[in-house]
Amino acid sequence: MTYRPTVRGRRLARELRKLRDEQGLTLQEVADRLDWSRATVSRLETSQTRPKPGDIADILDLYGVPSPDRDALITLARQAGQRGWWTAYQDVFAGSYVALEDEASHIRTWDPQLVHGLLQTEDYSRAVITAGRCCPRTRRSSAASPPARSGRRCWTAPTRRASR
Repeated sequence: MTYRPTVRGRRLARELRKLRDEQGLTLQEVADRLDWSRATVSRLETSQTRPKPGDIADILDLYGVPSPDRDALITLARQAGQRGWWTAYQDVFAGSYVALEDEASHIRTWDPQLVHGLLQTEDYSRAVITAGRCCPRTRRSSAASPPARSGRRCWTAPTRRASR
């Protein structure tokens, strides 16, 4: 089975590459110092292989990463293979957008015509959908409201037209 990296795995790979660049080392230099192949280091930095916490610890020792950051990256390596709750619903959720949203701590958006979905009221949403004739004009119960997405910040810049 082919390895499919998670968002956490990609984030770890990006951090490893950044740390190597900060140290001014090439792939070959890192491989030589760890007695690995150049391809092994490259695969870890491009999320082509599942990271092992021990290997990540070795790389972080080489780079001299201090304890709080080191511990966080090793934890990230442990979590890199964990799939999210949505993988059970692959027939419904296509692509990796759900994974990216689940890992997001901030959402920034700008829309000149609409209020962002996280800030829309039920009546506003219904009016937008009805105006676009995307669904039948049936009245729904007001009990069906959009789910709250906690733990994220949303910055928007609505125009005067969108806020009318």
